[in-house]
Amino acid sequence: MSDKVKIFEQQLSEKCKFAIMVGGVSSNNPKKVIDNALAKYVVDTPHNQWVDIKLNNPWIRVITGDIGDLPFQNFETFLKRRERKEKLDNIKK
Repeated sequence: MSDKVKIFEQQLSEKCKFAIMVGGVSSNNPKKVIDNALAKYVVDTPHNQWVDIKLNNPWIRVITGDIGDLPFQNFETFLKRRERKEKLDNIKK
């Protein structure tokens, strides 16, 4: 992969978008490459950026916009639904 930036973008809801940017891998300063591309991508749109927890992967950036528009659900309800689905899937096997 060159210093060129690649992007994957997915619309999650009417307002919310999710994107992954990768680039600058062979650059001496991949963070600068991604920062410049990110600035051009978001311009002045409110967004969140997510980086590698160990900060040792500067050539990847995950961006979300307007996550408040997502249909969040109660986590306990989610776990119960997942458990029921897993039981049904096991019965079908």
